[in-house]
Amino acid sequence: AFKASGLKAVDNVSDYDKVMNKITEAIRTRNYASVQSLFTPAGWDTFKKLIDYGTARLYGTPKYTYVGYGNKVICRGLPMNFSFKANRRRFMEEVTFMFDANRKIDNVSFGLGEQAEKDILMKGDWSELARVALMNFLEDYKTAFALKDIQYLESVFDDNAVIVIGKEIRRLNNKDNGVQLNEKTYKYATYTKEQYLKNLRYSFRSQEFINIRFANNDVIKLGNGGEIYGIQIKQDYYSSSYGDTGYLFLMVDLNDPEKPIIKVRTWQPERDPNFGLIGPYNF
Repeated sequence: AFKASGLKAVDNVSDYDKVMNKITEAIRTRNYASVQSLFTPAGWDTFKKLIDYGTARLYGTPKYTYVGYGNKVICRGLPMNFSFKANRRRFMEEVTFMFDANRKIDNVSFGLGEQAEKDILMKGDWSELARVALMNFLEDYKTAFALKDIQYLESVFDDNAVIVIGKEIRRLNNKDNGVQLNEKTYKYATYTKEQYLKNLRYSFRSQEFINIRFANNDVIKLGNGGEIYGIQIKQDYYSSSYGDTGYLFLMVDLNDPEKPIIKVRTWQPERDPNFGLIGPYNF
């Protein structure tokens, strides 16, 4: 069972609205120092990194939703647009704010997107707390790549995590009639946590930006061990010099939703012709 006390309605919404209005005004005028007192030191550090993620602008009209999560309050629904000097690509993100028990903003993250959120929220046989914990985890995971937060990723991966990355290899086959056809084969490499993070550090240094988007979530709760979830998710990965689409699988321990632990991470470019998508039953 979860250690957090659960979800509750937020009664004093107008107080949080006032804080969010101050933040949107600070973003609009670029007077960020005017709202520093609304954040904890950790929250302020993340907010500054997020604002520095390209050129940040407000986009559209905010539609805030609030939920009480343990002794915290989550605010979702601030739409923002991010652009980059050396690249024409733009990203639209709905930004999420986490308030602590003292009503200070303790964390800021990019939202999952409507489809990914819907896939999790429609799991009606799970507790609402489980669904919100999963959304928080995936938002923080996605944001860590965008903000190149190697410390978060170091903390969230189990020291003995299983990390597998699949690559597509094309071979030319000689046919009897002289026609050569491409044949897809796949090669899978297993990495230690240390090897994987070393590669990420290099990637983070070499790219102006990274942005990942999730769609088509398939999340199941795994037997034994309490709150262990298998997340199979389609991922679009964008960076300043590279992009791909593939299938991500994460096995995550959410017994303590404040400290999620990734036990397994796999990625493959598409369904393997022999066994399809890697999932929880491969481990």
